[in-house]
Amino acid sequence: MIVSNAVFQWFNNYFQPFALYHKNLKEDGCFIFSTLGEQTFRELGQALSFLGLESPKEALINAGELGQILKTCGFAKWTVEEQLLKDYHASARELLVGIKKIGAQSHCFSARGFCLKGGDIFKLAVFLNSRYREGKGVYITYQVLYGFAQKSRQTN
Repeated sequence: MIVSNAVFQWFNNYFQPFALYHKNLKEDGCFIFSTLGEQTFRELGQALSFLGLESPKEALINAGELGQILKTCGFAKWTVEEQLLKDYHASARELLVGIKKIGAQSHCFSARGFCLKGGDIFKLAVFLNSRYREGKGVYITYQVLYGFAQKSRQTN
């Protein structure tokens, strides 16, 4: 059995590790994982777009793409389920600090030299505070994809 939690969203290529896991699993071996899907941080992308700023964040994967990769890697059985979760913060500032604390600021903002300036950060915070606030606070979405795949027995 191979188990992985919240790792693959940091990879540029899912195929390479999935193929290696398939190769290393014994017959009937299982690969169980979670990763973040393409709807993760969608509010941030919408806010940047509204402000005329483009987020360079590489697109995260969707459930259909994950299934296709598992199939291409040779897994006989697989399933991918998804869950949308809202992460609440007292303010947009705290939300952005939270993104930085998990290390996702480079994934969201620093690729290809993209960097927000002070005025842009202020505009972003004002937009997030006004548009994505509910009773519990300002929220950001995480789309979690849960995958299960099994290597088949070899038949002659």
